[in-house]
Amino acid sequence: MINKIKEIIKKKKMRNIIIAVFIIFIIILVIIIINNKRIVSDDKNTITYDEIYNMINNKDTFLIYYYNSKSSNKNNIIIKKYLDELGIKYFNYNDVLIDRDEYNKFIDVIDINKEVFGMPALIYIRNGEMYGNIINIDNKELVDKFINNYDLYTIK
Repeated sequence: MINKIKEIIKKKKMRNIIIAVFIIFIIILVIIIINNKRIVSDDKNTITYDEIYNMINNKDTFLIYYYNSKSSNKNNIIIKKYLDELGIKYFNYNDVLIDRDEYNKFIDVIDINKEVFGMPALIYIRNGEMYGNIINIDNKELVDKFINNYDLYTIK
């Protein structure tokens, strides 16, 4: 009888240990997910698809920097820093933070051929319409030409 009681207590302790380990695992997983989202979304001026859609419908003029924060492409960081150095006003649109449906809606609303679209990209929306873009940006000179051709220093 005492052995049965000890066995029951042992099983309950083991069950409690398993539950505790599982809860700790879930907590750690949630912390990792939250920190990962924070790392990829800490950009200033991050914009959402809904904001882009509303700005286009309002016939606004703005510049979007479309990129992937998890890409190993060093140009992502170089181009962002360069735009900041030049004082160009732009919105960040991070591919990591959107799903395929949102990507397709984005491509449709800005009217870009998704067969040739690539990152990083600068997309100039003027009076609610895509006015110019450069894709697969790989150097500062290309950015300079784009900025000067469209006089992007004037975007407010």
